[in-house]
Amino acid sequence: MKVTKISIIGYKGGVGKTTIAQYITSELIRRNYKAILINENNNPQEKTIYDFYIYDLSEIIEDSLKVFVCNPISIEETFKFSLFVNGEKILIINQISPLPKDIAKIISIANNFVTDFERIFLVPFNGGLFKGKPVKEPVLDLLVDYIVKKNNRMGKEKEEEEENRKSENNRKEEEQKQKIIVISPFV
Repeated sequence: MKVTKISIIGYKGGVGKTTIAQYITSELIRRNYKAILINENNNPQEKTIYDFYIYDLSEIIEDSLKVFVCNPISIEETFKFSLFVNGEKILIINQISPLPKDIAKIISIANNFVTDFERIFLVPFNGGLFKGKPVKEPVLDLLVDYIVKKNNRMGKEKEEEEENRKSENNRKEEEQKQKIIVISPFV
């Protein structure tokens, strides 16, 4: 069984890493994926584990995707920090003001970094989301869509590699297992 690890990374505290990780995990579970949220914060109220077991750690696709989260104030610092991290990277600019001039300014800044990230998502401020209320955030749903598509693509690539080594019965059994995604937020 393949396990994809998604790291939620931020240069600055208070930009919404944990909230976004919780949203992504909940949405994946809603879509019938098994998911675990391993929160590296020391707040015991934020440590959340869903029904999840990993029996073979070698099955983890280590750091498959790195999601950098920042707010409008910390975009440039987050970008500089991301230069020290290898692999596929996504940038979430969170807590954006809904005012058109503010949105235009953020888009202008984000254009400077568009080649350094696989995707950039602009998430407007959503008060309900940050108060722990079960609200939908369409931009984060687009991120989950991307993660699911990427996860399925990576699964197919791994299955093609393993197909040569497995018997037909084992391969059918693997195809029937549900995919698992691990999300790990940290500063």
